[in-house]
Amino acid sequence: MPAVTRWLTALGLSPPAQVFLVAWVLTMISIPILRRIWGEKVLIKGIMASVLLQAATVVAIVAPAWGAETTVRTVLIVLVLTWAVELVGSRTGFPFGHYAYTTRLQPQLVHVPVLIPVAWLMMLPPAWAVGAAIHATTGMGYVLAATLAFTVWDLFLDPQMVNWKLWIWSERNQGPRYFGIPWINYAGWFAASALITWTAARDPLVAALPIAPLLLVYGLTWGLETTGQLFFWRLPGPGISGFVGMGLFLLCAVAPGEAMMVHTNLAQIVLWTILAFLSGAIPFSLLLGKLTLGTDIRRYGDGNPGATNVLRAGGTGLGFLAAFLDMLKGALPVALAYVVLEIHGFEIVPIALAPIVGHLFSPFLRGRGGKGVAVTGGIWIGLTYGVAAAIGTAAMSLGYLLQRRPGWAVTLGLLAVGLYLVVWRPDPALLAVWVGNVLLVLWRHREDLRQPPVWRFGAVSEEDNTAP
Repeated sequence: MPAVTRWLTALGLSPPAQVFLVAWVLTMISIPILRRIWGEKVLIKGIMASVLLQAATVVAIVAPAWGAETTVRTVLIVLVLTWAVELVGSRTGFPFGHYAYTTRLQPQLVHVPVLIPVAWLMMLPPAWAVGAAIHATTGMGYVLAATLAFTVWDLFLDPQMVNWKLWIWSERNQGPRYFGIPWINYAGWFAASALITWTAARDPLVAALPIAPLLLVYGLTWGLETTGQLFFWRLPGPGISGFVGMGLFLLCAVAPGEAMMVHTNLAQIVLWTILAFLSGAIPFSLLLGKLTLGTDIRRYGDGNPGATNVLRAGGTGLGFLAAFLDMLKGALPVALAYVVLEIHGFEIVPIALAPIVGHLFSPFLRGRGGKGVAVTGGIWIGLTYGVAAAIGTAAMSLGYLLQRRPGWAVTLGLLAVGLYLVVWRPDPALLAVWVGNVLLVLWRHREDLRQPPVWRFGAVSEEDNTAP
């Protein structure tokens, strides 16, 4: 025990933090054992004790670095904001989807267990430490890394809490699920924790995190949750998923020396690829149709949630707005990665293709999506300052003027982009993006391309039933 104490002291844990840490770990280990002895009645008490002890450990770790005033202010910000988010979420379904807390966790404040904001508090600072270790800054990259490091913890948490009947999900949640949890829940976790992380990071003292001891808490959480779900709680799927998710961030945070640089670069690519995929997956055209027209645009044309069906349903102005939003969701993450963060070379390839994949196979639409034309324009805006996008749009417009099949017009536009790259931007990485772009988009237009072009001059009129 003295050796453990010396090691914890060397990591920067104060004596109170060491006491809370040991008590928390022992509580976590004892919960499945005591549950077998005394049954379900000990489970809730064990959960409450472990959450309070872990939160106390985290506060005791950060307090010496932050000082009393900053610690109290940050703790209150986290508790108040997370309680408000949970209240709105459980009442409205935004941003997590429709869910409700059962009466098992008491006490509750306006039907939100008071323990829930404490649970946010116990894991947010460790996730902030992961973000700081990966990105070493308080900018956008830090917020993204920290937020994702926090969100992947819910790969463990939510299935376990639902299994213990601490909260339940409504059948009103449509779309794909992760072991019974709607994917929109994870988008909500990401958005809420990003807001809180950004708010807290504005304080320079909060940004000065005691990284090593907080990484220890993150690592212990990862190990304890993995062991519990695989061997005690009979949740192998969430256990493996959480092991991989949290483990990846932990690896990137603790890898030393040159390996740290490799893993940091890998982590940055992974983070921006995920962000770009989620951006591309947002079904702006479908949302625009529902919000402005009160209709599902998939009832029009070919049934795709693309900008062309918004045009059919709502006219030119609304159609152009939908196309602009679809371009923006491709342009924004790619431009930030390529221009602002200067992620060049083959590292940009998965990031640039991710919005197209997200649009074509949106998890918010059960793996379905549009045909990727507008979002393709967006990624080339981000990669070439709009030049390739303008050339491709001009060529595609010419293709529409000459013949009636959109697939062939899209092909002409993509060929024009490829020609521009070969002649004026012979960058192997950009050419790799172009090849992937062509394969993805033309695969979605494969039905069109199986038929020869239908020329407009002298041809019989044919209904256009496809959408980008």
